[in-house]
Amino acid sequence: MNTRKKHTAHAVTARWENPLLRFFFVTALIFSLLFTWQMPFFAKEVTTEKAENVTGRTVPHYTLKENGGKWDGTHYYLNDKLVTDAFFCDDKGYTYYLQKDGTPMKDRLTYHPDGTHIIYLDSNGHEVFSNFANVKKSIAGEAIDDLCFFDVFGYMYVNNLTYNQAGTNLYYVNPYGVIERNGWFTFQSGIGGAAETLGVKAGDMGYANADGSLAVNCNMTDPNGRNLYLQANGVAVIAPSIIAGTACKSAIEADVTLDGSGTGCHAKLVICTGTSAISYGLQYDACAVAPYTGKTMVMTENVYSNAAGGQVYARPGDIEVAKGQTYHLMLTVNEDGSGAVYLNNQMIGTYSNPGLANQHVYLRAEASGRINGDSVTARFENIKCKVDGVVYDKPQAYNNFTTNPTISNSHDDFGNITFNGYISGLNAGEDWDNRYQSVSGILQLNW
Repeated sequence: MNTRKKHTAHAVTARWENPLLRFFFVTALIFSLLFTWQMPFFAKEVTTEKAENVTGRTVPHYTLKENGGKWDGTHYYLNDKLVTDAFFCDDKGYTYYLQKDGTPMKDRLTYHPDGTHIIYLDSNGHEVFSNFANVKKSIAGEAIDDLCFFDVFGYMYVNNLTYNQAGTNLYYVNPYGVIERNGWFTFQSGIGGAAETLGVKAGDMGYANADGSLAVNCNMTDPNGRNLYLQANGVAVIAPSIIAGTACKSAIEADVTLDGSGTGCHAKLVICTGTSAISYGLQYDACAVAPYTGKTMVMTENVYSNAAGGQVYARPGDIEVAKGQTYHLMLTVNEDGSGAVYLNNQMIGTYSNPGLANQHVYLRAEASGRINGDSVTARFENIKCKVDGVVYDKPQAYNNFTTNPTISNSHDDFGNITFNGYISGLNAGEDWDNRYQSVSGILQLNW
């Protein structure tokens, strides 16, 4: 954790009884209640509380380098006098708040003496600057488990959209100073930080992962069953279906999520005849050829025939994805056996398979594992199909062609399909390459 002081003194001129502070908290509370009523996706933890009947004040700030003195790791003496009720920066660049007994305040979320800002002192007594902190106690001393962010001055971010230090992930800090985690939430009124630049406004909805990073560039289904697309700025919008407007003879699209453990798992959409097939999906393979070893990739399997050499494997766009995330996939085929694959409504590749030309094809959802013991969970949501030019919103019936006895499947009234289980029954040395016909859960979709 970076807790070092960046040569920035604390601003200490505000007062506890600042009327703007009261207005901010009342406004935040009103909007929190309003949006929670409309869409119950908001963190319930309350990290901050308003301090009452305390006047903001100025306290000294000393540094060992500039002021000299003696620091023994617990007490700071200046001119042989114990320093109390002051901020102090040691020779390593760490800043402490020295309490009335002279010892550093530790493991504490507290108001800055200015009465306005909130700061955090970690278990070593170091004030946190420009970094995240996992706060375990509220200002009132109640047990919490909140992730918070503190800026270059050490002040806690409030109602702020921000990137991590590497600039790779977005985070939303709600009006209570808590980084949203583990679910859907609503961006609140007055949001600052990167919100304006990224086009995020109050009332927009987002989804935060378990680590607090916002889900972006992927599809998800919200608790109301809506198919949503999380844009690059973390804002969820209704994900459009493009199957009706895409020129092709037949197609299948779905929001696909792959998870599993072991050496390999695969979730895929399939268009096939009795002898040929094209599949398109998400595959994790710990034993894949370099540079794909141990990665989860977007993948096609073009099966001209089941004979040796009759299969062509490709990773269109060399796009790496993540297990547990949802992606919108679509696979199409034309009358001549050519077709295309789409990721999040963007075409990323094409193929040709003469074995699919000029005949009726079947549409399937499939999940598989690589070897005995490998587990797979694959979910196909918001399935839509085009069959001989006619678009269907969801399957009406299913044929179960599962080939591995320990992979089960289920489907709901909305046409969403889930496969779950593990691979069993293979002999030593067998895997999904040499026993491809025995490693899958398969549902054929009927209309």
